[in-house]
This record gives sequence, structure tokens and C-alpha cells, in this order.
Amino acid sequence: MSLESKEKLLTIVKKLLNEYPLCDKCLGRQFPQYMRELDNEQRGNMLRKMVKIPLQEECFICHGLMPSLQKLIDDVLNILSEYEYDNFLIGTSLPSDIVEREDIIRSRFKLKGGETLKSELNREIGLGIALKTGKQVKFKGADVTIIVAPFSKPLVTIQSKPIYLFGHYLKKKRGIRQKKVRCKKCKGLGCVECDYLGSAKQESIEDYLNKIILNHFKGSKVKYTWIGGEDSTSLVLGNGRPFFCEVINPKVRRLIGLNFPIDIDNKIILKDLQIIDKPKVIPKFTTDILLYIKFNESVNNEALKNLNSLNNAVIHQISTKKRKVLEKRVYNFRIKSISEDEAQVEMSCDGGLNIKKFVKSSLIKIGGKEVPEVCPNLSSILNINLECVTFDILNVHIQS
Repeated sequence: MSLESKEKLLTIVKKLLNEYPLCDKCLGRQFPQYMRELDNEQRGNMLRKMVKIPLQEECFICHGLMPSLQKLIDDVLNILSEYEYDNFLIGTSLPSDIVEREDIIRSRFKLKGGETLKSELNREIGLGIALKTGKQVKFKGADVTIIVAPFSKPLVTIQSKPIYLFGHYLKKKRGIRQKKVRCKKCKGLGCVECDYLGSAKQESIEDYLNKIILNHFKGSKVKYTWIGGEDSTSLVLGNGRPFFCEVINPKVRRLIGLNFPIDIDNKIILKDLQIIDKPKVIPKFTTDILLYIKFNESVNNEALKNLNSLNNAVIHQISTKKRKVLEKRVYNFRIKSISEDEAQVEMSCDGGLNIKKFVKSSLIKIGGKEVPEVCPNLSSILNINLECVTFDILNVHIQS
């Protein structure tokens, strides 16, 4: 830098400090072209000494934030200590008037190229965390994103990347629903009626799995994707029903400490869990089922032979939501036992077949005509009214 340029620079620095009190970091940040080997604080301190203007009252830009930055970093580290993570990303949230103050100075003195307060905060806090923890900054897909808001509350907000899990559960007791039921009174918002849970006071598979998954990963919520479903009266046996779930904002990111299988209140068994990448599609699957049906009128064995036609049969199921006909196949259909008014049936079928309507289908209107929602169904084949007492899941097979 030439002598003339240096004198011009110092004139601007002196005039700036006489009008706006700045801390060393905020001062040095405005003049990045001068002695680039120095950091902002060192540069600001040197410029201050050269114009012989001591530190004055609170900094016009940062309001004392930058001189107390280490305390802010310590506060972030304290909150961050609750989380497991391998990498992180820092973001800051500043009031608009703080940002505008720096813009005022740069516009007033025609200063260009300097780092912003927000940028310096991100860099300094990130460096402080990295030095203390040994973790590295990751700009895309970080385990935790730390949002620091030094002039508002909460001071620190941590957004933890979701964890995706794949597992199986078995259901040993009847009368438990698969999904939570939203509270009818508050519609999921939470009220006195539902103990501010947002869901009705009915047992569900979700509730039992949450006792393990939510408690272990210390997340805020778990979202489940079921691979098939069963009735509340059904049992789930064999290798269990597979499912995916997403743990929202987890503090723990590993399975260490969980030993499978886990018996939950002697009702649900969490057979296994594994951490996976985010599932892209729900896999196709088949289900082995033990079906209990009741005859509402007499039926002879000869008529029952008509059910043999269901081996490897294609079943048409109307999807009222998608307004289209789905094809589902039934395999290995056989009557296991029969009494005067009841029968047990073993069968396999493609995932998604409505078992109750496969026994006795309701009629829906399509193009002005009433047609069965599931066709053929057991009642239509036998030409009598049947009732699905219940059905149990013997196994679920995911197709590769």
C-alpha cells in the first residue's frame, strides 16, 4: 500500500471512529484490503492505535456482541452437548436494525469487500465449536444445524437431521390399534380431554413403539410408514410386520444400548431396528393370513369346494381414493378347519388387499351402477352372507 493510500485509509478510519464507536472486530471487518494476514480483531486494533482513538462506549454495530463472543460460543457448546453428531452447520439470525447499521457505515464511507457481521459470527462460532469438539462443518446434510439468535430468545435453536429406521414388530394381544387416533375434541391440537397429547386415549402400536424409539433417540416425534396393516383384533406373528419410521430432531443417532427383541408390556415385541437411508418407495409385499369366518346361514362342504377357485386368483379391488381398480392376487387358499358355523382359512395375498371386504364386500356406485368394492369375494362365491370374525398375520414377506 502506498503512503498516499495509507494516509487516505487512516483519514477514513479516524472520521469513522469519531462518528461511530466500533469494537476492534467490527472496525477491522470494514477494511479487509489492509494487512490481509491479520484477522479482523487484530486489524481493527492496529488501525485504532494508528489513529490514536481508544475504545469508547458500546459498539454501534454489534452492541457488545463481538467482544463477548466466547461466552456465546460456550452457551452454544453447552446446549450442543445434549446431541450426538459427527458434523454440524452454523447459522445466525440477526435483527434487521443490526444488519442495517453496518450497511449505513459502508454506504456513508463507500467501503466495499468487507465481511458481514453475520458471516463473521458463523465463521467464529463454527471455528470455536470445531476446536472444542473436533467435529467438522458440513454445508450440506449436516447432522445438526445450529441457529444462533444472540439478540432474541431462544438464544440457540438446534435442528437435528432426521434418522430413518427399518424394523419389525409382533403383536401378542388383541384390541390394540395400529395407528393413533386423533382426538375428536381438539382435532390433534391437544386439550384436557386427551391430556394434551392430541390423540385419543386408546392403545396403539405407535404408542408402544414410541416407548422405545422416542425414548432412546430422544426425538420430538416419530412418523411411521407401515408396510401393510391389520385390524385392532388381529395378532401379528411369525417374523413380524415390517415398518419404516422417521425420528424427528433426534438427540441420539446410534442404536447402541438397545438389545433386541424388546418385549413392551407383554403386548408388543419390537423385534429389530436398523438405521437406513431415507426410503424412496414402499416395497411390494405379500402376507400370510389366518382368517376366521362365520357363516350366517348353513353351507355344505360341496359348496365350499367352490372356494378352491381362489388359488392364484386375481382379485379386483376398487380404490375409492384413487378412483381406479387395483389387482391383487390370492395364493395358497385353503380351508384349515370347519365347524357348523365357523371356518378357519389359511391364505397368502398381495399387500393391500382389504381382508374384511374380501370376506364380504360392500357395494359402491360406479357410473350409476352398484358394484362390489372387492370382487370376487367369499360371500359372492358361496352366495351366502359371511362375517369376518378376525384375521391374524402369520408372516409378511417383502419382495426383493
